[in-house]
Amino acid sequence: YFLEAHGGRNFVAHSGGQNGFISHFYVDRASHKGAIIAFNTQSESKKLGNARNTRALDAAMRDAIVAALFK
Repeated sequence: YFLEAHGGRNFVAHSGGQNGFISHFYVDRASHKGAIIAFNTQSESKKLGNARNTRALDAAMRDAIVAALFK
């Protein structure tokens, strides 16, 4: 487990990945809410590279969840 800060909030979090599977969970102790993000594949765009891959989507989803769920 790790302590992470996103969007001005502090989370207990954990992440992992193996053979293309990527997962994260975030728990906001202050609001008693949590979120899980999981992907069963990892892909990359040959044209756009790291700007459009599963890890970029993972980060964008995290930011959207933090903004919408953990207010």
